[in-house]
Amino acid sequence: TQMEPYFHIKDFGVGLSHEDCMKLYTTYFYSNKTDRNDSVGCLGLGSKSPFAYVDSFTVESYYEGTHRVYTAYKNEDSNPVFALLSEAPTDEHNGVKVTVSVEKDDFHDFQWEATELYKFFDTKPIFAGKKVEFHDKDVLLEGDYWKFVGGYGNYIIMGQIAYPIDEDQFSEETKAGKFLSRCSGLELKCDIGKVDITPSREALSYNNTTKQAIESLLDDISEEIGEKIQTDIQGQPTLFAARNKFLDLLDSCRALKVTVEHLDKGIMWEDEALF
Repeated sequence: TQMEPYFHIKDFGVGLSHEDCMKLYTTYFYSNKTDRNDSVGCLGLGSKSPFAYVDSFTVESYYEGTHRVYTAYKNEDSNPVFALLSEAPTDEHNGVKVTVSVEKDDFHDFQWEATELYKFFDTKPIFAGKKVEFHDKDVLLEGDYWKFVGGYGNYIIMGQIAYPIDEDQFSEETKAGKFLSRCSGLELKCDIGKVDITPSREALSYNNTTKQAIESLLDDISEEIGEKIQTDIQGQPTLFAARNKFLDLLDSCRALKVTVEHLDKGIMWEDEALF
């Protein structure tokens, strides 16, 4: 806001010791999460990401009863420098707070980006200053780790970050390619480490690991989609009602039609083919 022209994020996690702060913030590509997939991060770039927008920023560490304030800045060689400014006792929970100054003309951009990023989070952050609202889309069909919603684009969600799926990376001759080319509004969750991402964390890296993982996930949900459609159809009182329900589902998402076409057996009602 005009009175508080900065963007800050504060967490209440395990916190960082002085030694951890000094190492993490001065070493590119160093991360304490590199060798495990139980938490987000591993590239050793996230802590330095404010440098993409500003030349200096503030980091506050709350760790085991001590509050330390640091400044991070670039030296004349553009290398990161991290300096301790102060330390004092605190009774606040462990955690880290990072503060970045924001240009007035960028206030709206930060608000819009927050809306786009956090709408995929299972647990939304608590927002201070600007109000961030989310408008949930109608869910057309969903399973344990996937759902179709009204809207454009298909996404892989890993570590709560949504990465757009580039359908052009998959041949139209493949099952995955045919599915994605007619698909819109798919949100597909996967475990951390299942697919590879670019260092910017803005996109998927389409190597063999990523492509095979996506193809495998689509194979799995194809079967599940067929089962869910079959369950909905079996719950209808008459063949006519079952046919209408089936057509309504296909009208809601073209990808469902592709999925049904690739099932080994057709959709049935009372052991009778729908059409």
